[in-house]
Amino acid sequence: MVDTASADDTLAVAEGRADLVALDDNPGFGGASNACVARAASDVTVLLNPDVTLLDSGLDTLAERARPGLRS
Repeated sequence: MVDTASADDTLAVAEGRADLVALDDNPGFGGASNACVARAASDVTVLLNPDVTLLDSGLDTLAERARPGLRS
């Protein structure tokens, strides 16, 4: 998760629940995404706008299908 110098309790709420990247400013969605992807260590990375609500297991299914070597 990337925090772009928010003034709320985002970092405290996410602590221990996500890998955090805390930026000193807000470079916009593209810049924040680049900061996140540069640090990603997994074989699948998902970028979501902060207003996204996940309703079901669709993201899990998409990530599983995106894994290298998986055939559908």
